[in-house]
Amino acid sequence: MSGIYAFLLGIVALIGSFFFGRLKGNKAVKEKAEAQIATEKAKTEKAEKEKELVIEAAKEVKQVTAEDAAIQGYFEEFRRDYVEAEEHEDIDYAIEAARRLAERATNWQQRNRQ
Repeated sequence: MSGIYAFLLGIVALIGSFFFGRLKGNKAVKEKAEAQIATEKAKTEKAEKEKELVIEAAKEVKQVTAEDAAIQGYFEEFRRDYVEAEEHEDIDYAIEAARRLAERATNWQQRNRQ
């Protein structure tokens, strides 16, 4: 009779260890998934911060590029006006061109000091 009890106890032990192992395995899988979710969340937050920095840098580059293009345009317009004044020997037109360039440069300088 004790052999049957030992056999049944063995079966109960096998079934118990199966469920215990399954519970332990589910817990480990759950912990691993939670850790992976936390890692992905941290990566996402970091990417969002980097995205904001990249957008700000792009805006700054765009603004600086636009300012450079405007300044270059001012000088090109002055050169055209000066060459035209030189060709016509019109000193008043050359002075007016220089005055416009100086006014634009002063305005640009004042905007950038603010």
